[in-house]
Amino acid sequence: MDTYDYRARHLPVVLAGLPVLWTLAIVIVDFGLSLSWPLLTASGVTAAVFMLFGRFARAKGREVQVNLSKDWGGMPATAMLRHRDTRLNPHTKALYHERIRALGQPFRMPTREEEDVDPASADNLYGAAVDELRRRAKAGDNKAVARENVGYGFARNLYGLKPYALGLAGLCFIALAALALWRSGGALAAVRPIDALALAALVGYAGVFALIVTPSFVRHHAEGYSAALLETAATLPARPRRTKSKSTDPA
Repeated sequence: MDTYDYRARHLPVVLAGLPVLWTLAIVIVDFGLSLSWPLLTASGVTAAVFMLFGRFARAKGREVQVNLSKDWGGMPATAMLRHRDTRLNPHTKALYHERIRALGQPFRMPTREEEDVDPASADNLYGAAVDELRRRAKAGDNKAVARENVGYGFARNLYGLKPYALGLAGLCFIALAALALWRSGGALAAVRPIDALALAALVGYAGVFALIVTPSFVRHHAEGYSAALLETAATLPARPRRTKSKSTDPA
């Protein structure tokens, strides 16, 4: 398991599954259940479960990415290379275009007029450039790009798991509320403070998740990753300048 798998795929699973872990902990403590069996089986099952749900988180993250990309008008890295996009300083963007263009004909950057006439074709060229920058950043083990990529993957996958996290929080709230009422004999006034605190924690978790894990949260990280990736264009070799050879008069 590398850093990306742990932080971008498995950590969102843990955060989305916190209501279940919280509920199990309360039930185990309340009923004095033995932890010997869970501890005995955890080592063998945890790896398989994390691999399965890590892939599930990745799949859900990719699903929401498609919809978010449509809402954003394209993925940020591609969009930020457009002439009409204003998120980059125009002089910085011109440098990126120049360095990408120096890679050769497959990475020709469209002019503003070409982009206005055929935006889809322009985006294809920008997308090819982004793919090449991503390939070079990975091959060069660019730490800034890798760090931002982990942040974006975490945000995207966590947002993809949002419906499941809130659903689990609701189910766990119902289960703990039923347990609390059963212990109090059905009298709300007799519910133990610890049970009320456990229910309040679930409500707080759902509220924080609903308010923080939003499309804006994902976009912030997507733009951070895109900016770091595009910055690598400035390190590409510049196109060599042509020098005119001086003619000499015959002797």
